[in-house]
Amino acid sequence: MSNLTEKLLQVAAAIVILYFGWQIVAQTVVDLVVTKSNLRACQQEVLRLRPPVAPAPVQPAKP
Repeated sequence: MSNLTEKLLQVAAAIVILYFGWQIVAQTVVDLVVTKSNLRACQQEVLRLRPPVAPAPVQPAKP
């Protein structure tokens, strides 16, 4: 009976570990996706707020 109890405990522990492992993986993926979209939004906002840069004047060639 002790052997069966140990096996059940091992199975229960494995299920708990897998459950929490998948929770961590899923949350990490969600965080990465949100971070990437926030970064893209920030880059677009910076481009929108940055003043336009005038092109450098062309110097005429000296003979």
